[in-house]
Amino acid sequence: VEGLKSISMAGQTVAIVRKDLSEAGWWGYWDSEALEIGIHHDVSPKRFKDTLRHEMEHAAKYFCGLDSLENGPEEEAQIACYSRIFWPSWERVERRLGND
Repeated sequence: VEGLKSISMAGQTVAIVRKDLSEAGWWGYWDSEALEIGIHHDVSPKRFKDTLRHEMEHAAKYFCGLDSLENGPEEEAQIACYSRIFWPSWERVERRLGND
């Protein structure tokens, strides 16, 4: 977790930075101008992974152009749908399919 400094998405390098986000009250953020995902510096490995995936979903919407359609609570609701329904369902299916 600590060694992850960047990822590749849509052919772009996205920086992963750890910051103190306690004042903002956030676990993480996606910055489309800097191509940066920030994650609170003091989180467990599980929270890090969950937050990274959440912010990567925001980044994916940006790279696909969907971020221009809506922002704010509507966007968070869409991300929550994936986090609460799609990804857990997919992980269960993936376990059933095995490593083929």
